[in-house]
Amino acid sequence: MVAGMAFLEHPTSLTEIPMSVLVVGLGGGSLPLFIHDYFQHAYLEIVDIDPFMLEVATQWFGFSQDDRMKVHICDGLDYIQRLTDNDGIHYHVIMFDVDSKDLSVGMSCPPAPFVEKSFLQKVRCVLAPQGVFVLNLVCRDAILKEKVVGVIKEVFPLVYLRDIEGEVNEIFFCTLSADPTIHRSGFQKQAQSLENKLRRPGIKWDSTYSLSKLLQEVKLA
Repeated sequence: MVAGMAFLEHPTSLTEIPMSVLVVGLGGGSLPLFIHDYFQHAYLEIVDIDPFMLEVATQWFGFSQDDRMKVHICDGLDYIQRLTDNDGIHYHVIMFDVDSKDLSVGMSCPPAPFVEKSFLQKVRCVLAPQGVFVLNLVCRDAILKEKVVGVIKEVFPLVYLRDIEGEVNEIFFCTLSADPTIHRSGFQKQAQSLENKLRRPGIKWDSTYSLSKLLQEVKLA
């Protein structure tokens, strides 16, 4: 999901300028921790409805909060509703990586209300004009997935997606303004430039992790 940063304007400058990030779904905390550690001017708000997830992430996965990273224990739906009520709050990056407890609908990530048109319109309202919304979708129901993708495309002018090889997951990168003529190689080049910027002395980097390779199969939805 971090590869979505390559869809922002001037991605190589992201390590040097303030950036606001909203992550819905804490999990083990690895996603917000990565952003926090590698983007040293990023300010993160993480939302999770389950206080136990914060306990697990803190005790077992080295997660911790500071003045650049805060966790809010509440429903992500309610949190974004409050943001829309407070005009003027916008995020450069919004990421949804939240599991659904209701598996009967054929979609395990995210919960169905998170991809309803009315709610995605609220997400759009709090996304900065040049920002990117990244969504992890896990849907085994082909008809439902087609419907969800259609709704996403109704709300966001440009939508790219990447299938995860060997998985049901699909990662969606949604923007309000972008150049649809930029081909896959353009995003790969931006991702590689960003990765080169992030690799710096004193900070551990997983040599198997390549931002540019993650965008090799990106395509318009």
